[in-house]
Amino acid sequence: MARSFTRRLAKLAAFAVAPDYYFRKGTDPNLPPEMKAPMLGLYGEADTGIPVAQVEALKAALAQAKKTAEFKIYPGAPHGFHADYRASYRKEAADDAWSRMQAWFKKYQVLG
Repeated sequence: MARSFTRRLAKLAAFAVAPDYYFRKGTDPNLPPEMKAPMLGLYGEADTGIPVAQVEALKAALAQAKKTAEFKIYPGAPHGFHADYRASYRKEAADDAWSRMQAWFKKYQVLG
C-alpha cells in the first residue's frame, strides 16, 4: 500500500492533502502533472532507498508543474525515522515531522 498511497491521494480531488513519509514510490518525478492535492514530503537524509537527489528531482518537478509542495529532509535520519518500534527511530526528527504534518493538515483544513 505504501508504494502507491501518496500517488493515489495526490490524484484524487477529494483529498485535501497528500503527506509522504519516506515512501520510495512517492518520490516518482512523473507524479506532478497528475497531482491535485498539496504535497508534504518528509524524508531522511540517510535513507538509502530514497536518495536526496531523488527527492530534489521530485521537488523540482513539482515546482515546474506549479504544484503546491513543501519538503523537509532530516539530516542523518534513516528510512523509518518515525517508527518508534525500530532501531531507525529518531525522536527529534519524528516529533518535528509529526508537528509539520499536523500543521499541514490544519493549513488545508483537514484537521480542526
